Amino acid sequence: MRLVTRFELAAKNESELHGYLRNAFNAYSGEDEHLFRTNVNT
Repeated sequence: MRLVTRFELAAKNESELHGYLRNAFNAYSGEDEHLFRTNVNT
């Protein structure tokens, strides 16, 4: 798993941040555990 620093987040645009939030929410809500592991490790 790769941690993202606040400086890396500050460099992202709004659509990229929305994508991170959507993927994290879907993974933690139990929709697709594999999706969470795949996206976090990229």
